[in-house]
Amino acid sequence: MNDTANPVDPSVPAADFFRALERERTQALVAQDMDTAERLHASDYQLITPSGKVFNREDYLAAIAAGPFYAKWDIGTIDVRRSPAIAIVRYQARLEFPSGNAVTCWHTDSYELRGGQWQAVWSQATGHAQLTNTSMPQQIEEQRVLAAEDEYIAAEVARDEPTLRRLVDDQFAFNSSTGATTGKTDFIESVLKLAMVGQSVRERSVLIEGDVALIFGTAELRFADPGKDDAIQNLRYTSTYVKRQGQWCMLALQMQQRAPK
Repeated sequence: MNDTANPVDPSVPAADFFRALERERTQALVAQDMDTAERLHASDYQLITPSGKVFNREDYLAAIAAGPFYAKWDIGTIDVRRSPAIAIVRYQARLEFPSGNAVTCWHTDSYELRGGQWQAVWSQATGHAQLTNTSMPQQIEEQRVLAAEDEYIAAEVARDEPTLRRLVDDQFAFNSSTGATTGKTDFIESVLKLAMVGQSVRERSVLIEGDVALIFGTAELRFADPGKDDAIQNLRYTSTYVKRQGQWCMLALQMQQRAPK
């Protein structure tokens, strides 16, 4: 366990202070405790994900608030480097998502003392090499496809039109359970009108062939119903993604009511 600091400077908090701070920050993200999350993330905060995507504070916390975004965040042994104004923590983490997907990664977070409050300014997650039954390139592509779908789901719940338009392919087709087919423009307009307040997916599997990927899974959609409990739909779906210029985009989506157990 590494702990580096100027031993003669009594103003530097103990390493355990930063370990506790990182646990407080990550658990606030899991619990969607937005008051704590906003307090512990600096205004110029940035996160770089294992896929290389960059989130600023506004977009990241908006995604957390619209979630649930994380289902669980397990933290290993935390190494700390600290000085009077800057501290860095590093550890191995396992992140679980409501979709059932999980990522094991190295997590490095930089904190700065701002106005008497220690705040996270940078976070970077780096994929952790693991032995699996699939090749590393195949595993990476599967993670990228699932990450694209997770981003799409978050945008759907948040009614984030720019992100939806970026992730839905221009040749997109939606096949409803009634047999009706809808194109990209009409589909996105219908999504923006939904009173969806939550969505969780599970039982996902991925099949990739070249630049085309299929995701099979089940989804639970929750809709606001004024004066009543949220309405819930349980669906089985197949989504088709195509990789264009390095970006996985949704090409087709088919959904149908899930058979009761």
